[in-house]
Amino acid sequence: MSVRFFINVRSDLFSDEILLETQGDIPIGELQEDILKILNWPIEVNGTRVDYSIHTEEKELNQSDTLISAGLNNFEPIWVSPTQTQNTGLRQEKHQEDDQQISVVQAPYWSSVPVDRPSLIHPDGYLFVLDQLPVLIGRKGGDKQVQIDLSEFEQERYISSRCHAEVILKDQLLCLHAFKTRNGTFIGRDEIQPGEVQALKNNDVIQFGMGGVRLIFREPFTGKV
Repeated sequence: MSVRFFINVRSDLFSDEILLETQGDIPIGELQEDILKILNWPIEVNGTRVDYSIHTEEKELNQSDTLISAGLNNFEPIWVSPTQTQNTGLRQEKHQEDDQQISVVQAPYWSSVPVDRPSLIHPDGYLFVLDQLPVLIGRKGGDKQVQIDLSEFEQERYISSRCHAEVILKDQLLCLHAFKTRNGTFIGRDEIQPGEVQALKNNDVIQFGMGGVRLIFREPFTGKV
């Protein structure tokens, strides 16, 4: 019988934390494939395999280890980092300053996509403009018509609910209203409880169920710093 495990996936390449439900008794090399799919990171570029490292705060994990044999606990954070970043879109730039080499990791592309109206952006580049509120988010086929259909991105691995959440206007702020769902709703690393309404901030990452679809909230750029 497989051992269910929950891990918090982090990286220097994004500011949010992804809560992932997986198996604790499979090799980390196999788990890495699933993590890369969720992050929408490439396994190969131009026929060349991209190398990644997975590590905790204390040590790098071997590809042959399992989460259990590596001594990890449920909900313990792990970090994923590309060890070679040429032509992957996961770029790191090296700068020389005072005889010291400083690594500057560029922000994810969606953090700089220009929008003229509040929007939700899928990591694949799909943009949903939030111009007619409320906006219901979920899977088509229920009693209510959804404006953002998550099933288009789930590829038959349904994690989201038919009525998962909605974006509403409250006190002149765009907010996420979470419904009662099987797999939960998250903003960054925080789970939003059913019925809870939380104001959205620029670049908030909303995850619809553990390991589910992620959408990034973007506000229009005003030109003010």
